[in-house]
Amino acid sequence: MKNLASTLAILTSLYVHCAFAQGTTIELPLMEDARVFYQDTAKLPYVANFYTRSSQQEIVAFYRDSLGEVTSQETKRGRLTLHFANADVQYRVVISQQNNMRQVDIIAQ
Repeated sequence: MKNLASTLAILTSLYVHCAFAQGTTIELPLMEDARVFYQDTAKLPYVANFYTRSSQQEIVAFYRDSLGEVTSQETKRGRLTLHFANADVQYRVVISQQNNMRQVDIIAQ
């Protein structure tokens, strides 16, 4: 039963919709194989953290397709941080290696 719930969560959570600025919604795009382990969309900043088997290059390409061009990026302590500006929303995507997977943290404010 737990596996079924996990599978349904993965299949239905491609985008997390969040209330933003008086009824406007924003989306936190998630990878198709995202295994979400934390999500807070009750208040700003909105956050989703997940694991994926996708490569760093695939993750970067996914977020460029979803959010547009990277406005800045930096690598610190093995973590790649990408910044995007999409409409009135600022996004930060942090990618780090975790064993055989990548951890992705997406923050919108």
